[in-house]
Amino acid sequence: MFTKTKLAISALAALAVITVAMHTHASPLGGSWCRKGSVDGGRFENYSEYFQAGQIAVVAMHGDGYTDLDLYIYDEFGNLIEADTSGGDTCQVSFRPHWSGHFTIKVVNRGAGGNNYTICVY
Repeated sequence: MFTKTKLAISALAALAVITVAMHTHASPLGGSWCRKGSVDGGRFENYSEYFQAGQIAVVAMHGDGYTDLDLYIYDEFGNLIEADTSGGDTCQVSFRPHWSGHFTIKVVNRGAGGNNYTICVY
């Protein structure tokens, strides 16, 4: 179990990563965005985003610290493009699409309980 201090440090570290990503990478077609989400244990949430060919895309996520979250990016044909399956609930992926199109961003909760998270796309 995380202490409040460890959670605060983790949140600040994730924010620093997100801030750096925001200032060094191209944004998706609709512009950069951040959203709060919630995913129950053993479940997943999907987001759809249009990314442009040749532009570096960054997706970053930070959860509440209670469960392990994984982050996957799929192209419009269902092919896995990139993933972050490291332990914990802070994830980040970056990729450069070879073609413009819609991509699926999948957040998977590997734990038994729910997790509240913030996800950002740049």
